[in-house]
Parts: sequence; C-alpha cells; structure tokens
Amino acid sequence: MAERKEIKTGRRSLPGLLLPLFLLVFLAVACGRSENSKLGKGEGRNRLEYAEMLRMYDGEGYSVAELMTPGDTSKVMKRYVMVPADSVVPGNLPEGILLRTPLKRMTVFSTIYTDALADLGAVGNVAGVVDAQYMNTPAIKAGLASGKVADCGSSTAPTAERILATRGDGILYCQYEGMDITGIDRLGMPLITMIDNYETSPLGRAEWLLFLGELTGKRAEAEQMFSRVAERYQSTLKETSALKRRPKVMTDNLYQGVWYVPGGNSYQARLIADAGGDYILAGDQNTGTLNLSLEEMMVRAKDADVWIMRSVTPLATNAELLRLDSRYSAFSPFKKGNVFVADGSQTDVFTISAFHPDIMLREYADIFLESTKPADNSAPWSGKFYQRLSK
Repeated sequence: MAERKEIKTGRRSLPGLLLPLFLLVFLAVACGRSENSKLGKGEGRNRLEYAEMLRMYDGEGYSVAELMTPGDTSKVMKRYVMVPADSVVPGNLPEGILLRTPLKRMTVFSTIYTDALADLGAVGNVAGVVDAQYMNTPAIKAGLASGKVADCGSSTAPTAERILATRGDGILYCQYEGMDITGIDRLGMPLITMIDNYETSPLGRAEWLLFLGELTGKRAEAEQMFSRVAERYQSTLKETSALKRRPKVMTDNLYQGVWYVPGGNSYQARLIADAGGDYILAGDQNTGTLNLSLEEMMVRAKDADVWIMRSVTPLATNAELLRLDSRYSAFSPFKKGNVFVADGSQTDVFTISAFHPDIMLREYADIFLESTKPADNSAPWSGKFYQRLSK
C-alpha cells in the first residue's frame, strides 16, 4: 500500500473550539485521506446517479464502492470490496480493501452518520462513537447510558484502547484538519472513509445512503429511502424553478470574531439556489467553508433580502440577536424583519440536510416565500426548524 498523505484542498479549516458541533454544519473542511494509489476505475456499471465522489457497482458475489479523488474525480482514491460474510470470498476480486458485510460492530465518528444509520434501521450496528456528548441519535444516547455503546473519546483525539475494546469490524469516519487518528489506523479494523461532504449536489451527498446501506446489509432500505428523498426534492425543485423573483440570501453569524459561511460551490449553496434563493456568494467556486470578517460580510451582504441563521442558542426576537452583537442591526434583512433563526440545541438543523436535503429544501423554499410578506410580530412565522424573529 502506498504511503498515505493528507489531501491539500486549499480550504480554510475551523478552529478546534468549534469542533465538533459546528463542524456538523461545515463538514466540507479537508476531509478524507488520499491513498495516493494508482487504482483505475472499475469496469462495473455505476449504480449511482447524482454522486460525483462515489461510484458503486456489483460484481459476481461482491459489490464495490469507489471513492474518487477530491479535485480529480477521474481517479480512484480508495476502493472497498464488499463480500457477504456468509459467502465464500470470490477468487477474482478487484484490488481494494476487503469488507465482510454487514458490518455489525462499527465505531462511528459523527452523529450525521448515526442518524442516517438509525433511519436505515441499522443503528444496532454501532458499537462505539466519538464525541458522545454531541450525539443526537436517540438510540445512541440510550446505548451510551446503558453501556451498550462505547464512548471512544473525542474526534480530535479518539481513544484507540476504547475502540479496540469494542471488538469492532470497522471504523466509519470523516477526516478533517486537526483530527489525530494516530493509533486507530493500526488496530486491525478497516478504516471506512466518508467524503460525502465533498459533494456539491445535495442529492449527490444524500446518495451516499446507498454506501451506508451496503455496509450494513440494508441495501433495499437505502434505495427506498433515497428514492423518496430524490422524489420529494425534485418535486419542490419543480416549484421553485418557475419563480421569477429570487431573494438574495445571507447565512449564519459571527463566532468568536469569524463569520463562517458555505462556499459558493458547496452543497449548502446549491440548496439555497434550488430553493429559489440567490446566495450572496453564488459566484464563489469554493466547495468548503469560507472564514469572513464582519466587514467582509457587510460588503458581500449589502443587498441581501433574507438572513437564515443556525444558532446554538434560542433566539426569538431582534433584541436577543442584538445582544449577541449590536452591529447586526446594520444588515438589510434585519431592518426588513427578514431574519430567520433555527435553534440547533433543540432541532437537528445542523445535520438534517446531509441525507434529507428534501426537508431542508422545502423549509428554505417556504422561508423565501415568507420573506416577501410583511412580518406579523403578533404571530411570527415558524417552520419545522426556522422561526422569523419578531421585533
């Protein structure tokens, strides 16, 4: 195996204090490890329609998942060859990492993936997690409380001994800058890298459900779930594509002096566009996260109509927002009464769009439509996640 090296993406990373909660929002920060291999693309017919960073195809007695190289999707970064555990391993397998599926005792590095596994009915396949305090999946919380699911430390420094004690059969993780996986790559468990966050299409990212389904013996469930997601997404997109007026949209807010926003070519930016919005960074080509100052944001958002913000604390009024920073009053959406906030401490707004972009697309579409109406301070608009701030 060739020497592993970090992918250099040119994207700026988040500071350690933001991890892991805010990382759930901005996962497009240098994730994945290049094998630097010369694997050629497999010859099988790709089962996927939207994903650019993942190819999947079937062979005789096995299935294959190929992770493409960020920045050059013509090259295979890593290949997983999955053979049912109750079958004889075929003799003509393509080169790659062999996985005997379904994996039944995984250590998982993000609540994004445990939520998806729960949706597939495979949450019981999780034996350990990192960043346990930030796990939102109810079954994982219960497992941690009972001891059935192991707390394997933090994402910045996972505890190899605890992972080893799970006697697991795989480690599902998304590498980002600042994570130290020293030791866990020598435990004898296959490392299963997820680079779904490199997808620029919301449906492309959601299609990684099929990989999770293949890993856990839930292929049919994953195919059915993704089919429903894609159908609902396309239905909403059909509505919004006919809109003539597209409000200019700004996102998020300052955190410790930095304004973290999705790049203009990210899947979050695509969600805004598909929902009928005109993202203020639409011309930007970054697929990851940008770190802006307040002054830079004021220039970029000078003509914004709508402000959608994900917060880690409840906010219901303009006054509460100004207590965070009085300078927010200078933004046009604030003056127009078009600030919409989602409370991440009470909802899964930080994670839902990864594998259920149809839900967030519908929410954004409703927000953009609502922003064209006068604010009703006696009964502020409220959606599944977002609420319009009252004056």
